[in-house]
Amino acid sequence: MGQGGRRYGIRGKTVLITGPARGIGAETARQLAAKGANLALAGLEPERLAALADRLGPNAAWFEADVRQADQLEKAVAGAVERFGGIEVVVANAGPGATDRRGRGAADGRVRAHPVMAAPG
Repeated sequence: MGQGGRRYGIRGKTVLITGPARGIGAETARQLAAKGANLALAGLEPERLAALADRLGPNAAWFEADVRQADQLEKAVAGAVERFGGIEVVVANAGPGATDRRGRGAADGRVRAHPVMAAPG
């Protein structure tokens, strides 16, 4: 339900999903695609992202981005805004934990969050 108990329709809305290459992120993308959402998929596994976007169809685009790197996340957001005209929903599914996908530990072990900027207008 949306604000005030009203339903929020997702058809035609753009959803940015971080960490969509597998598991909950991939299933979330599939469910939202079935409901007519535009999908911006941002993550670290380009082969999996490309395959998922291909399966989801023309309303899905993928962007390689490490959510711990502000410049990469900003580039993914800019790409989504350019492709779809804006972003209405963000699903922050990526799990930047103590190690990355290569098994390397974070320098200080803290999770960092970066603001997602809204498109003008």
